[in-house]
Amino acid sequence: MYNYKAKINEVCDGETVMAIVDLGFSNYKELKLRLYGVNAPKIPDEEREAGIMTRDLLKEKILNKEVEIHTYKNRINGAESYLVTILLGDTNINRWLIDNGHAEPLKN
Repeated sequence: MYNYKAKINEVCDGETVMAIVDLGFSNYKELKLRLYGVNAPKIPDEEREAGIMTRDLLKEKILNKEVEIHTYKNRINGAESYLVTILLGDTNINRWLIDNGHAEPLKN
């Protein structure tokens, strides 16, 4: 697991964000990040209303904010989407979504 500073510049849905990640030494990269262990309602599904609400709540919480991310080695389907835990100050955003009923723990 690696830790990075990042700025969230887009919230795609309740479990996927785009962020500018500080890789160190003035090296930044925009990456798609998938929240580790989070299963949020899907927007293009029958859960559309709940998906939009979860996305919008996540936007209010982290959009344009500086956060810390903890990355996990696996990538999703080999694509440029990394599994992460997002920390906003002392708040674990992944856990916050689940604890407040906006998402469920992802079942393996």
